[in-house]
Amino acid sequence: PERFNALREKQISDYEDTYRKLYDEVLKSSGLVDDTDAERTIGVSAMDSAKKEFLDGLRALVDEVLGSYLTARWRLN
Repeated sequence: PERFNALREKQISDYEDTYRKLYDEVLKSSGLVDDTDAERTIGVSAMDSAKKEFLDGLRALVDEVLGSYLTARWRLN
């Protein structure tokens, strides 16, 4: 649970960092700071990026936890 919670915290942090970066690079440079649709668009992009990073980390965690269990189990047969 601790490592999963750490992944969730990282996902939130990644989202915030990516959103801030896209806000500065895309919205400010394009003059779309008060454009709600543009903010939603970068929000979706930031969320997708954070989700991908989370799933990559989760996949590694699952492989580590279940992989060792399955390897040990299949060795018994």
